[in-house]
Amino acid sequence: MENNLNEKQKNSRIFLNLNFEVNKSFITNSSTNGENIYYCQDIIGKKLIYDKDKQTDIDEKSRMLFRARKSKNNYYELIYPIVKLSYKDYEEISKLDNRLWYYNKNGNENEEYNLLENDIIKFGNRKYEIIKKHTSSTIPEIKNQLNEVNYKFGSIFYKFYPEYNKNNYKVCKECNEDNSTEENPKMKLCQCEKYIHYECLKNKINKKIMKVLSNKNAILYTHKFFNCSKCKSAYPYKFYLNDKEYSLIDLEISENNDYIILERLNSLKEEKDGKKRNKKEILVIYLSENEIILENGIIIKYNKNSNYLTIINKNNNLPVPVLIKGNIKLELNKKIFFQTGNIYIKAECKEQDKP
Repeated sequence: MENNLNEKQKNSRIFLNLNFEVNKSFITNSSTNGENIYYCQDIIGKKLIYDKDKQTDIDEKSRMLFRARKSKNNYYELIYPIVKLSYKDYEEISKLDNRLWYYNKNGNENEEYNLLENDIIKFGNRKYEIIKKHTSSTIPEIKNQLNEVNYKFGSIFYKFYPEYNKNNYKVCKECNEDNSTEENPKMKLCQCEKYIHYECLKNKINKKIMKVLSNKNAILYTHKFFNCSKCKSAYPYKFYLNDKEYSLIDLEISENNDYIILERLNSLKEEKDGKKRNKKEILVIYLSENEIILENGIIIKYNKNSNYLTIINKNNNLPVPVLIKGNIKLELNKKIFFQTGNIYIKAECKEQDKP
């Protein structure tokens, strides 16, 4: 697109038009090194300070929304830090609200988005990662620019590689055996000093998994203690050793069906005996040509002919927001909607004749 500018565009200048809808906050921007940086500030109880580097008044506690810069041939792109967390950072998941989310606010005005593996979606205060999308369709996945960006960066979690012990002089803390094989490796998935066999840990975890919902459309699993009982380190749903994938949870799934698996990133909080406990949530949803409405207000739409998946929030009948993991190029005269916190942004690149 950048190499095929017509004569009219060459004689025009491109500028970024941003419209903000904000609740009890306002937007300021500063410009440095040819980039516009946008900040969000609360109206009440904030003290502005002068930022010498940015040559502008910026609130001490304001947060950066994103950066907008001109790319080659004057086209704009939105720049945002790439999201990467470890499995120990579940408490950081709440901060994802302040990242940039693709938001289909006006439905047909926005670009179509086909949900793929590793996409992060937001449903109210709940955040899920699509950890698996299994379909029998032979149609290639539909990918637009946003899909390509998110697919490139994959999961927000680094692949988890535990400390591996193939020697026989350290015993498993569960079975006291010292052997270690490729099928049943002996490793450390937490901060404790002792090692544990993969099968020993898997059996221990699966005994405590509860199936709280099961019908023809979905299966919901919860686990009260998906972390080490001693050091409290969170266990990953899956991990890798020597490029082989291992899963810690056995799910009752028929591979003959099309399905997706959602892992809830922010844990459910449960109080019992005055103690707060986290619950893991894994949701298996079977896909069909018919619209699926779940009890929690999620609507699943899947078109097998196009291999296209959309998840709708029943409360507003709009597709759920999708976390943006990289830079987004804004196409000329095309509107696109974003959300960050309680701020909604409509971005559009326009052109006008040069003076």
